[in-house]
This record gives sequence, C-alpha cells and structure tokens, in this order.
Amino acid sequence: MMRFLKEISVSLLFSILLFFVLKGFILHRVDSQLKGVVIENSDLVSIDSSKVKNLIGDKMDFIDIDLQAVADSAIEVIKARSVSLHRRLDKKVGMSVKAEKPILWVKSDGIYALSSTGRILSLSDVPNESDFPVFISSHPLKMEKGGLCDDLELLYVVGFLNELDSIDTHFAEIISTIKVDKDRGIIITLIPNEIPVIVGFNDYEYRINKIKSVYNYLSGIKRKPAFADARYGDIIQIKYLNRSRRVG
Repeated sequence: MMRFLKEISVSLLFSILLFFVLKGFILHRVDSQLKGVVIENSDLVSIDSSKVKNLIGDKMDFIDIDLQAVADSAIEVIKARSVSLHRRLDKKVGMSVKAEKPILWVKSDGIYALSSTGRILSLSDVPNESDFPVFISSHPLKMEKGGLCDDLELLYVVGFLNELDSIDTHFAEIISTIKVDKDRGIIITLIPNEIPVIVGFNDYEYRINKIKSVYNYLSGIKRKPAFADARYGDIIQIKYLNRSRRVG
C-alpha cells in the first residue's frame, strides 16, 4: 500500500513539473518577439544598432531570424569588414563587429584610404597615426566613400598588399608609393631613398624576400638608380640611366 501511494505521489509530482515546463515553453513561444540588438564587441568608432534592428524588422520572431543573412546585409549597411550575430537568453541578438582595415592611401577628388576588402574610407575612418603606401594611378579615379572599389588597378594592388601582409606584416611600412605598370606589373618605391623596385605580376613571396635581403644595400646607394628590377631569378638588376649593376 505504501509503495502504491509513493508511486502515485511521484507520478503526480512529475505531472505537475511537466505541466509547468510545457506552460513555460508555450508562453516562451507565444512571446518570442525579438527584444532588441545589443552591441557586445565593436572596433568601429561609432555604430548605430538600430540600423541592424531595422534589417530584422520590428515584429520578427526571435527563433525564426536568419542571423547569417542579417549579418551579410549589416556589413553593407554599417560599412564593416565583418559582422557576427547570435541569440541571447534575454531574447535579444548580440552583435560583434570588426571595422575595415585600411591599407592604402588614394587620391582622387580628395584623400581616401582603401581597406583590405576594397572599401573606400574617408580620413575620418582612419586612425590619425596611420601610415600606408600611396597609390599612384595611371588614370583619373572616381571614389565614393563607403562604396566598394571597382578600379582594376586598385583591386590588383589590394590583392598584392593582402598577400604581402601574409608574407611580412611590416614590409609595407617601408613602401612609399605603389603603382601598376601594364607591362612590368607592381612597382613599389622604398624609403628612405624612393628607389623604384619592379616586383612584377606574381611570385611575390620570393621576390619580396629577395628585396629584403638587399634592402640595406639599396638604402645606402649614394647615386639614386632609375629603378631596381626583382623579376629575374636570384639577381636584382639595378638600372642607372646609362648602365646597370646586378646584386644578389
């Protein structure tokens, strides 16, 4: 008899517990409207979370939000390098933002910076202490702040600088200017003597390492050469106006 009563008591308690769990779940589903967007981590100078909230919509169900699609749209809306979103227990969406990384100065109707993703940034988007290579264009440039660059020369240089960053994060600091020659490829000038160095169209890791190996020599040349050419094997050709010299 006692065992029977004990089993009934346990069953009753389990039923009551199940009732409240189901009730809470149902109420949670009924009241599953998004409560807001919270910026949890951002290296942007300023950001308006309401712009991201507007992408989601005022009455969006917290469970049904396609976070990846919203994040992809938010990148363009707030002009960021990347945006990641996640659901929080308080029915809000947490947001982490990474700002664009400027890598190049560009001049057109004003001074702009170009980011590692090819986005056009104004001076206000760039830290005051920033120092990047300056792009020398072979034709007039049209730049629109916040937009993505579509100039082929500029995009080629962005690709080069991104690859360079993976090779040596500090090498760009000694590049003064950079341009693209349709026949010779990337041409950089190195500080302090502004010596042009032809890097070519590919195999940049090998060629940059060659330049690094003779950089002190290039920096110490008293008579400034017309250019140094790093496109040929293990030899860097230093061209003067009327003669040339090779260094290994």
